[in-house]
Amino acid sequence: MIGTHPHPGEILKETLIAPLGLSVAEAADRLAMSHDGLLDVLDGKAGMTPDLALRLEKAGENTAHFWMAVQSNFELWRAMQHSRPVVRVLRTGAVPAPEEAARPLPKSYLSDVDRAVAYADGLSDDSICMDESTAAEKAGDDAASWAWMARAELPAHTLAFLKGQNGAQFIRDLGFRTRKADEAYGPGWLDRPDSEP
Repeated sequence: MIGTHPHPGEILKETLIAPLGLSVAEAADRLAMSHDGLLDVLDGKAGMTPDLALRLEKAGENTAHFWMAVQSNFELWRAMQHSRPVVRVLRTGAVPAPEEAARPLPKSYLSDVDRAVAYADGLSDDSICMDESTAAEKAGDDAASWAWMARAELPAHTLAFLKGQNGAQFIRDLGFRTRKADEAYGPGWLDRPDSEP
């Protein structure tokens, strides 16, 4: 998961309650729930419940599955903020290879709410990286645009094109993930002459 993930109450507040100009009391009344119960969710003191998710769906504000995915993604992101014990593969008992060293995230041009909604809608990390890249490009930040693109696992032909346009060192310097191209073109493809992938 990329970036931070806001509490579902923040998304509810920023995308529905505030734009509609509703007070908490008005929104609670329309959802047939208590003012305090809705306020606790909006303030991040309580999570999105299946009951509230169903009420929002009935009120025409996305599906209950969407709201529960927002809650689930928030909880997963929060759990990822804490150190985890070393686990072993259940079938073999082997310790998995460590993940690649975390690179700092480039400047984001998507709001936390937009990103959380994208995750809840089922977009992958790669898709969100490409959305970030597009947003950075629109903002005129080419460095962030390329850095976000480098975080996505691009198709082999796209990496071959980038190599032809910008050179192998460009791909190395930005840290593009080359697994798909390595599989498609074989080891050492990046060092072959420009006429070859």
